[in-house]
Amino acid sequence: MSSFSTKTLFFFSTLLLIGLLGVFVYGVYIVNNKQKQVEMLQSEAGSGSKGDTLIQALKTIQNNDRDELLALNDLIITKESLVTLLELIEKTAKDLGLDIKVNSLQGTEKTTKASPSPTVNVSLTTTGSWISSITFVHAIESLPYRVIIDTTDMSTSVGLVEEGKKSSPVWRSSYQLTLYSSKDPVKTVEQ
Repeated sequence: MSSFSTKTLFFFSTLLLIGLLGVFVYGVYIVNNKQKQVEMLQSEAGSGSKGDTLIQALKTIQNNDRDELLALNDLIITKESLVTLLELIEKTAKDLGLDIKVNSLQGTEKTTKASPSPTVNVSLTTTGSWISSITFVHAIESLPYRVIIDTTDMSTSVGLVEEGKKSSPVWRSSYQLTLYSSKDPVKTVEQ
């Protein structure tokens, strides 16, 4: 019995060793293959005619992706689209039964790694019911522009708002938004 278990252990150990050797040989093959690909890419990058071919391929890709680039440009806010966006925000708030006030607009020209394009900071204040205020936050998040809600402050104030058949407290909400704009920043406006 001991001889059988020793032979079985030896067989499986040998099988495991062969498997590990196979994995090692496969790994060496992959590394050599990658090295050949790197050398080929380096030689292509060094030759001028290949560079022209690569530039032509990039131009072809750019022409094929023109629609996607135009859609991406629509997501960036310009001076013209800022007015439309603010009107959309105000209309959304009014449709939800909120009173809204745009407190300030401030354009910044500074760019950082986190914010590679100029931004527009918007300060808003709304008053209305809790459900309308929360729905308004979701509506801002769903805008077709890159809008970041930096801060939100919600508090109740004295008074009641009619919501269907029952009354609920009035919620006063303040929002600080960051909108990403084009290279032509918006000037600061205080109201």
